[in-house]
Amino acid sequence: LTKEEIIQLALEKSPEAPLSLRTINSLSKEDEFISGSKIIVMFGSISNFQRACGFEVADRSDLGDLTKEEIIQLALEKNPEAPLSSRTIDLSSRDGEFPSPRRIKDMFGSILNFQRECGFEVADRSNLDNLTKEEIIQLALEKSPEAPLSRPSIHGLSRNNEFPSTTKIKNMFGSISNFQRECGFEVADRSNLDNLTKEEIIQLALEKSPEAPLSLRTINSLSKEGEFISNKKIKDMFGSISNFQRECGFDRV
Repeated sequence: LTKEEIIQLALEKSPEAPLSLRTINSLSKEDEFISGSKIIVMFGSISNFQRACGFEVADRSDLGDLTKEEIIQLALEKNPEAPLSSRTIDLSSRDGEFPSPRRIKDMFGSILNFQRECGFEVADRSNLDNLTKEEIIQLALEKSPEAPLSRPSIHGLSRNNEFPSTTKIKNMFGSISNFQRECGFEVADRSNLDNLTKEEIIQLALEKSPEAPLSLRTINSLSKEGEFISNKKIKDMFGSISNFQRECGFDRV
């Protein structure tokens, strides 16, 4: 699509208000719109794209000068119904649309305090090691009610002290797949990874990381956890990691 066609499609999807990054990514997952990263490449930023669609968008180019009140207001503009998670803050920060998680923690003391100051009731789960299986499942569904938490998502949340580690999940549930099933999601049984076809491997890769190609490091990490085939198997089947990434639909040299 050209820039003009993307703008036209955006206005068809939301004629009264600019598409947010969250909505863009949601539509992209449904194959109804291009990805947020593609928008940023083509328009320079989500804000520039929103302006190109004819909407007045506040200039927040210098996020470092925002006051606490302005940050809270910006957070509520992004999601008035639920608190911004650490992951969402991080992704928005990388797109130049929100202060970094580090700045939030410096200003508010913690992500939890920030969420509370935005007016949301957020349970204190600072001691994740004491959560029961039922509490972990409840927390997982709060984080991702529509789809099972993937291993990379769990790892990212764990690093931000928002979720138990993948190791704890596997110890309690037996495997990440078992955990996803106990959360109520249908997860294919891929216990024998060596029998997967190329198409099934590509599908599995895109389930693990729909927005970016799996790196060699991630493949090795997933393989050690029994959740993906080895990099040697990838090279044998696809010729190289780069070829594999391309066949997954990513432009990677």
